Amino acid sequence: RLALAAALGALALACAAWPERMALLARLLPVAGDLLLAAHFGATLRPGREPLISRYTRHDAGSRLAECAGYTRGLTWLWTLLFLAVAPLHAAALLGLPPFPAPVAAPLVLGLTAAVMLAFFLGEHVIRTLRFPQFGIATPARTLRAVLAATLAHHA
Repeated sequence: RLALAAALGALALACAAWPERMALLARLLPVAGDLLLAAHFGATLRPGREPLISRYTRHDAGSRLAECAGYTRGLTWLWTLLFLAVAPLHAAALLGLPPFPAPVAAPLVLGLTAAVMLAFFLGEHVIRTLRFPQFGIATPARTLRAVLAATLAHHA
């Protein structure tokens, strides 16, 4: 949280010092989102911390974390790496850097990466159902309920 506050403070100072760069910063907000999500997932992979998806799994009544701890740690790694992989793609497309010609490439790249992430999210449910049949059918609604429960418990 301290690092986030410091980053936001530095951003505010940069905006005050270079107001003409505000449009550039605003254009790169999706990249900042990618990096923040990678940091959020990745920070939970440090020694002594519970991986984010393991925390969510503890709040899924149909799952037993002891049986799938390695899987949830690996899945947390995969999401971290996915967010890190799309950040430079989004930056290049939003800035019109090669191989993405501006301005048509940005919406296409953002849309395609969103579709890939959605496919990854949905596909993981199929894999989880096949890998852990004893937990029942993994559905996006069940996952989102577990995420909400974990978030509410974490901030209670």
